[in-house]
Amino acid sequence: MRRVACVYFPDWSVQYHLASRRPGDRRLLMVSTTAGGRGERVVACCAGSAAAAVRPGMPLAEARAVLLGPVGVPTEAGEGLEVVEADEEADLRVLAEEGRRGWRFTPLVSLTPAARPGQPPAQDPRSRPESLLANITGCGHLFGDERGLATAMQQEWSGRGFAVRVAVAGSPGAAWAIAHAAHWTGQPWIPLVASEGRDELWMRRLPIEALALQPRVVRALRELDVVQVEGLLGLPLAEIKRRFGEETLWRIDRALGRWQEPLECLPMPDPVVAC
Repeated sequence: MRRVACVYFPDWSVQYHLASRRPGDRRLLMVSTTAGGRGERVVACCAGSAAAAVRPGMPLAEARAVLLGPVGVPTEAGEGLEVVEADEEADLRVLAEEGRRGWRFTPLVSLTPAARPGQPPAQDPRSRPESLLANITGCGHLFGDERGLATAMQQEWSGRGFAVRVAVAGSPGAAWAIAHAAHWTGQPWIPLVASEGRDELWMRRLPIEALALQPRVVRALRELDVVQVEGLLGLPLAEIKRRFGEETLWRIDRALGRWQEPLECLPMPDPVVAC
């Protein structure tokens, strides 16, 4: 049976920009974008900015005023401000560099999920460059057991200053869901391991966002007061398909591991051969 680990870096673009700074640089950090046609807005921010009430989706000008005051002078919240433009290609490139560190644990490390055959990964939360997925089948014993491996993975990146959530399950969908839901619900920063055959039991307790559904479907379900996976799974399949389409059924199957999801793994370097 396949076993998969997800290493989730919350607010990845913020984390790697902070990690690349020179020692002593204590400026607050925000990532902004003009995508969506609503002007320049915050898409992510550091903990210090969040503590000062900056939130994703806030207009950048408003966020600046919160942090710097009306005359642009740093408030007690920090010693200055850095704003960087969102760059998904850079996020993915730097994440790939971190993915290669995962080869210490398994040669099979992937960045993003494979798209559904015949369909682009539009509006798929799992396509965001913020997670590593690793096939760790048969690797757990090298670290004592799977929990030991998951702990070693977390220590690999936390020791370098990154905040990570690690989860192990029987499919990429379940591992991704458990790691992300633990962060959304404020669980302790400890690795989570779903024992073989228990993925669906774990999944049923999670919020519906853990299924990586399309945003419009999540909004519609919450309007119907369906907020947990268990509530959605209690609905007739025909009703789900009629209301939300076949794509939603596929995403549910992917999250629950009912679809054998392939991983597009990072290519390892050619081995050195002595002649």
